[in-house]
Order: sequence, then structure tokens, then C-alpha cells
Amino acid sequence: MNIQAARERGVSRMRLSDGRKVYVRTSSDTKPEIPGFVMDKWQRIIDLLEDVLNMPYAVMLKAGQENLHLLLKNTGPDGPFNKHDKVPLGAGVYCETAIISDKVLHVPDATRDEAWKNGPNAEAGLVSYVGTCLKWPDGEVFGTLCCLGDEPCLLPEKTLDTMALFRAIVETDLELLVEKRDIKNLSEANDVTVRELHHRIKNHLNMITNIMQLGSFLELSTVEDFTKFNEDMEHRIRAVAELHTLLAYGARESLSLADYLGKVVSALVSTVSETGIEVNLLLEPVIVDSRQFMNYGIIINELITNSISHAFQGMDNPRIELSMRKADDDFVLRYKNNGPGLPEPVTIGQAKSIGMQLISNLTEQMRGTLEIDNDSGARFTFVFPCRPC
Repeated sequence: MNIQAARERGVSRMRLSDGRKVYVRTSSDTKPEIPGFVMDKWQRIIDLLEDVLNMPYAVMLKAGQENLHLLLKNTGPDGPFNKHDKVPLGAGVYCETAIISDKVLHVPDATRDEAWKNGPNAEAGLVSYVGTCLKWPDGEVFGTLCCLGDEPCLLPEKTLDTMALFRAIVETDLELLVEKRDIKNLSEANDVTVRELHHRIKNHLNMITNIMQLGSFLELSTVEDFTKFNEDMEHRIRAVAELHTLLAYGARESLSLADYLGKVVSALVSTVSETGIEVNLLLEPVIVDSRQFMNYGIIINELITNSISHAFQGMDNPRIELSMRKADDDFVLRYKNNGPGLPEPVTIGQAKSIGMQLISNLTEQMRGTLEIDNDSGARFTFVFPCRPC
């Protein structure tokens, strides 16, 4: 794999002490920034590391796709390191081997080590090294934590354990930063969800108000008329509540209109009808404004309720058909029952029943059209725009 291919795949090429080339995944763009207070804490670790290991140069390097960048260095003598220094990956420095090792890498004297005596660090006079890889929680390489010296330095195992302890501290900080970012993102997502929920509830309450206002135009002259009106209003309000529940608990982000209407039909037929109704659904996926789902649900609710209350009385084999298909920039939603059909032609906009007024108003509100005819039962053909209104 060449350098360009490695860059495209988001990996970095390391050259080890034996000349082998290894590819590792380094910090991606999705990783959080390191805040100042964490950098201050790591600076103290770097300074402490210099004292504990008794080596003159302690540094933290951050791995990029092509270079190791100097992130922090001890506050002692400047030595060979300067702010913003970069070490090209693939040069074969100590840190590249440390990155692919699970253990602390210790090079006591590079001049006596065949693997290192001709390496770039030894040639620069840095003949001793202790370093370890630092990783993000998902395994991506953050960089290295290391100490270097210009004289041989053989350290006991317990001292090397101190380097491993500092590595654990830094990696814990990286884990906490990722968790903090994830919590923040989740909180922001929840805020958006709550705002959408409030907006949806407001719209649904407005829907109930509109339904009640439609009833205000009826002439209720008898107790029976008033009782029937109350029963119809109660049913419609309950229907709005049930439709709201389907949206609230139906993973709306992944719920398509076809899925939603299928759930609406299933819920209504199972709860409203006492007799078995055959349901045939042929719903193709279409792209619509999900904020309009409730309106489509109410339209289907009114049609099914009307079919059960009127068209299917005394029928042995009631059947409902609901289809939806794409048609250029629109989609066609067709509802049909196998009842006796409509007793008289219905003119859209002049309907007298609350249900038909509601269907007519919602269709107009969503810039749709409606045709009603009889075809071995009542048939309602709606055409709506696919994109948001």
C-alpha cells in the first residue's frame, strides 16, 4: 500500500526497527479536542516522568496520518526538541515501534543494539529510549509518551512499570473526553427530540380543537343527536391519541409512511371491529414530510371507521384495500372497501358529515386532491406531493 492509498483509508504507515512496514489507524476527525486543563495535567505528568526515570528529555507526541507532532515536552533543557516539531512517519524512529507494541519499549543503548544503532534517533545522538503507545478507547492511536537520553540508560522493571502507569492515566483521560463528548451529543439530540415532541403535541391538540369546531356547525335537536355527537367526538379524540402513541413509540426516525399507515390500519381494525376484516395492503415507499404523518393517519382512521360503521353492516366478508405508489413528484394513496358503495355522489368541500369535512380539510391543507367513486364498493383516491409542503 502506498502513502496515498494509506491516506485514503485513514491509516498511517510505520517502519519498525527491523525494516518492516506496518499500517495503523490514527486519530480520526471525529475525536474530541484536548482541552487546556487536560494539557496542563499532562504537562505535569511529562515533568514528573523526567524526574522519575532520570532521563533528560520527556515528550508526548501526537500521531497524525503522515507525521508525529510534538504535543508536549518537559520544561527542562530544550535539547533537540522544539515546539511544533514534526517527525515523518516511516523514518524508523523508536516511537513507531512503540506504537505497535502492547508493552513499554525500552532501548538502553542503541549503539550496542543491531536493530537501532543505525537508526535516525541514534544518529541524532539519542541513544536511550523508554516509550509507550497511547490509544483512544476505540483502539485508534493517539500518539506516544516517551523519554529519551543522550547517554545509555538501563532501567529496572519497576521503573518501566511507572511508564505503564502514566500511560493508563492519559488513556483514562482520553476515555473521559470521549464519554463527555458522547453525553453532550446525546443531550443535544434529546433537546431536539423534546422540542419536536412539544411541537407535535401542540399540533395534535390543534387537531382536536379543529375536530370540535367542525361539530359546532351541526344541528343537534335531540338527546340522541347530542349523544351520538359526543360518542363520535370521543372516538376521534381517542384516535388522535392512539395515532400520537404510534408516532411517539414507533422510532419515527426509521418509520416510513408505509410502515406507519400499516400500523394504523392494523391497530384500528383490531380495536374497532368486532368481526374479522380482510386487509390488503400494497404500500410502496415514498418520500414525504414525516411531520404530516398524523394527518394521513387521521384520514385513514376516518375512512376505516366509516367503513366499519356503515359499509360493513351485515356483511360476511368485509374487505379493506389500501395502496400507495409513487407518481412522478406525487404519490397516489387509494382506499377501497367492498361495501355497497356510496348512496349518492359526494362533492368535496360540500360534505355534511364531520368525517368527510375532516378528510376534505386535511387533503386541502396538504395540497392534495381527492376523487371519490364507486367500484364494487366505495373508492377514495388521493394524490399528494411527495416533498414537504
